[in-house]
Amino acid sequence: MSKSPPTILIVDERALVRRTIALALKSDGLATLEAANGYQALDILRKESVVDLIIATIEMAGMTGIELTRLLKLDGKLQSIPVILRTRGEDLHSGLLKGRV
Repeated sequence: MSKSPPTILIVDERALVRRTIALALKSDGLATLEAANGYQALDILRKESVVDLIIATIEMAGMTGIELTRLLKLDGKLQSIPVILRTRGEDLHSGLLKGRV
């Protein structure tokens, strides 16, 4: 019986970004799931039995990556999933992140 590859959930409101990250991860033999925002990510996480890592963009419409991470840490079933928060290039210079992380 072969072991299934690790599954990574990619959360970004931009479909092209999600697909680009997914393509890179799949080329390394990893499985991916995609969500357009934090709410959709929570829905997927509650339905999927195994997500090994979450890569989420910090600034998104609706629920941000930071808000998603805070909610995950309050959920006993999801709190152990590691999260990588990433910025869009413009986020670093816009002042949107000031005092948030």
